[in-house]
Formats: sequence, structure tokens, C-alpha cells
Amino acid sequence: MIPFLVLVFVAAGLLIYLGTLYNGLVALRNDIDKAWANIDVLLKQRHDELPRLADVCKGYMQYERETLQQLTDARAKYAAAVTVNQKAQLSGTLSASVQRVFATRRELS
Repeated sequence: MIPFLVLVFVAAGLLIYLGTLYNGLVALRNDIDKAWANIDVLLKQRHDELPRLADVCKGYMQYERETLQQLTDARAKYAAAVTVNQKAQLSGTLSASVQRVFATRRELS
């Protein structure tokens, strides 16, 4: 009778151990699935930000184009100036354009 009870307790202990082990593995699998789902969410958010980033870059590119165009125009006008008054006035415009370029470069640093 005692060996039978020992066998029952050992079998019950083994079943409890296997049940606990199985539950632990299922919990681990669920944690892994949750982690991959979080990664998917983050990658989707990153992908969704790309059009906004492209729009910002396009806007900044337009700003750079306008700044460069103003600088080129100011330089051409200064080169075409004949009188001292024209050169003095256009020199101020040229300096403002150059400062705008330097200010833009400082913001990027």
C-alpha cells in the first residue's frame, strides 16, 4: 500500500511539474508574440512617418532654393550696379542674403 501511495504522489508531482512547465512555455510563447507585435507597431509608425519626413525635406528644399536664388539675384544686381549709391544699397541686400545662408547653415549644425 505504501509503495502505491508513493507512486501516486510521484505521478501527481510529475503531472504538476509538467503542467507548470507547459504553462510556462505557453506564457513565454505569448510574450514572444507580444514582443513581435510591438515591433510591428513601431515599424508601422516609422513607415507612416516617412511621407511627413519627405514633405519636410521638400519644404526645406524649396526654402534652400529660394535662399540661393535670392543670393544669386543679389550678386548679379551688385555686379551690374554702376554708381556708388547703387553698389552701397545692393551691398546691404547682398550681405543680408549671405547672412540668411549662414543662419540656415548654423541651424543645421
